[in-house]
Amino acid sequence: MNVIFAPYAARLRCETASPLNAETARAVVAGLLEGVSRQCQQAGARLIGHIKCLAEFAGGYLRGSLTDFRRPADVAGEVPAPIHQMDVLLHVLVYGLTDEQVDKCVRAALAELEQAYSTRWVHTWLRHEHPFHSEE
Repeated sequence: MNVIFAPYAARLRCETASPLNAETARAVVAGLLEGVSRQCQQAGARLIGHIKCLAEFAGGYLRGSLTDFRRPADVAGEVPAPIHQMDVLLHVLVYGLTDEQVDKCVRAALAELEQAYSTRWVHTWLRHEHPFHSEE
């Protein structure tokens, strides 16, 4: 049996013309994780190791985690004032997809967020040099 496990990481910048309040910023972070999860599942991922992120912005941060296709993302942290941008470090560990497939899933999730929240995302894929591939 061939099991694909390819770690994926990206740096993202979210920008918006209208400031995001705390509730909306949390919804955007949850939407990112849940969108990546949904896209990965639709692409054939068998299992989530984890999908997590750290979103940093002036005066605070949000951290998010998702470990099951059937559960919502867990988001914690403080947003002390409305924000216009946040820098996000995203890590995705799923079984059954290559890192290229995960990158397509991330880009599709970002496109959904752009439509849903009128945000603009800048994406930098942090390629790992040695992804794991296990053959049994």
